Amino acid sequence: MFFRITAFILLAAYAFWLSYRRFQKSPAFNRTKAGRLSLDAYAVWAGRRLASIFASGGRPAFEAADRRLALIYPDRTLRWVVIGLAGSFAYLAASGLVFAVFTTRGMFGIPLLLHVVAGGLFAACLAAFAILRAKDNVSGPESFVIDRFTLRKFPRSLPPELLRPVLFWVFVAAGLALAVTALGSMVRFFSFDAQAGMIDVHRYSALAATVAAMGFFDSVFLAGDR
Repeated sequence: MFFRITAFILLAAYAFWLSYRRFQKSPAFNRTKAGRLSLDAYAVWAGRRLASIFASGGRPAFEAADRRLALIYPDRTLRWVVIGLAGSFAYLAASGLVFAVFTTRGMFGIPLLLHVVAGGLFAACLAAFAILRAKDNVSGPESFVIDRFTLRKFPRSLPPELLRPVLFWVFVAAGLALAVTALGSMVRFFSFDAQAGMIDVHRYSALAATVAAMGFFDSVFLAGDR
């Protein structure tokens, strides 16, 4: 029960925070009173954004996403790795969190079978993505200094050159924990109590990976540059 409440509140609040920050940078926010929380204007803006995604069967949004992906990752091999990673993780997060948050029964049947298959694809793509992109996510700007003022404004004070590597490595670490705990909970080498503990670690690792993926998507894919 604690995990369900924590996961639901955290994901909902973080999604709202990310989308509202993007709303504040839009022309719609400039037409509201500066510095005030305008939920009505935000709801209208969010509704129009969602409607534009599904307009004409979603084809314009798909083409825009394809162009953006090609711009961020020009290498075709890396682009396919990212597609495999994003697609497999999207299903893993959706199926895993839906069963963990909204049901009292563990995953079973075809969703579980697809979850295992997607997990293998995710592990392979995560390893390839980490190897191909690790060099570009190992350091931040040399002039960045952490002080009390910076910590008070965390994470808005972090420049993109530092925020994105942090999100990258959090996602990689959480993804590694997901793979290890998934395998560990299925082998007979560990006791039942150890396997049950791995399932709990697996759930919280999935939550951490989802939060990092949301932040990485917002700061990289939706940003104007890398």
